[in-house]
Amino acid sequence: MAIPSAASPRKVLIVDDDDATRHGLCALVTEAGFAAIPAATLTEASNALTRESPDLIITDVRLKGYNGMQLLTMGSRPIPAIVVTGFPDRMLEADAHKMGADYLEKPLSPTSLLALIRVKLEASAADALVWATRRWVRKPVKRQVKAWIKDLPVRILDVSYGGLRLELEGTPQTRLPRLLSVTLPTSHVAIDVKVVWQKPSGATGWLCGAAVLESGTVTWRQLVDAAWF
Repeated sequence: MAIPSAASPRKVLIVDDDDATRHGLCALVTEAGFAAIPAATLTEASNALTRESPDLIITDVRLKGYNGMQLLTMGSRPIPAIVVTGFPDRMLEADAHKMGADYLEKPLSPTSLLALIRVKLEASAADALVWATRRWVRKPVKRQVKAWIKDLPVRILDVSYGGLRLELEGTPQTRLPRLLSVTLPTSHVAIDVKVVWQKPSGATGWLCGAAVLESGTVTWRQLVDAAWF
């Protein structure tokens, strides 16, 4: 994934079927130094996801018969998102948080919104840098490997010296913490990892990509190199 240069403004996809709201949000983010990508419909927004590769999505929930939160699952990569609505709904709020998005109720505070945009973009830039500078090719795990995060079973999908991709089942209805410890009982190893991205998988599961902390340790390299995986 390419990292935007310092001269390239971060792209914010703004999705709202109300013209005044959409134009106002575009003006706000443009004046703050970001590149605004407007979309009035779910179709326009879906096309923009492919065409523009935005760094952040701001979407209204109600889009002329569609749910704007569908956009959070359409991208080929995880994209930070802010869901906004003029109709408070705790179930929708819980769904947004489960999908890793922030949830704001209208009317929006311009100052608070810009602060949140900056926080989310800074966090995503740091995460992108981890993967852009990854030096090692991943290899798929061809057999079932028993692993645990606390008392939850984990499936390891692929590994490299610097990271791994995990699938968790039966997780709480909240986002995973930033730091996790993955235990591999058969090898008597516990690996500390940093979650770089995460997205829901099924009703109660999560897929996540994680960077192995202190990935140069002999033990982890030996496990990746061996036929153990």
